[in-house]
Amino acid sequence: MNKRATVWIGLIAIAIALVCLLIYSLERTAWLFALFEESKERANAAAIVIEVAAVALIAGAGALDKQSKVWANRALLAILSVQALGNLSAGYLKGGAETLAKFGSTDPAYNVSAILWLVANLAVPWLVFCLSKLMEQLIVLLGTLP
Repeated sequence: MNKRATVWIGLIAIAIALVCLLIYSLERTAWLFALFEESKERANAAAIVIEVAAVALIAGAGALDKQSKVWANRALLAILSVQALGNLSAGYLKGGAETLAKFGSTDPAYNVSAILWLVANLAVPWLVFCLSKLMEQLIVLLGTLP
């Protein structure tokens, strides 16, 4: 298999993974915005804007000049911060307290529950960030291949 085909396979796999992660995150982001918006429709619209912006930043970052790329990365970090807050908040309210109750009220149980909550709820934004950087590099590489 030639390098161009390998890069395309990587890009397609990353794109599928990112779409799935962003769909998952959409529900959490919409939930977070619903706490502050007047209607569910506005919250959903804001969440869709956030997720679409993440995709646009991921796809376009490789084509940007150095100065623009710095701003694109800042915007991506802002988006991922919203995702992280949504995941942490929803994760705690939807499952964190229940997880702690299942483990019991001892200090070790609390520590295990807290670690599970942090890792499980920060994994999605961290994966989006890592995969987006990998995708950016593959897009740049694809542009240099004959």
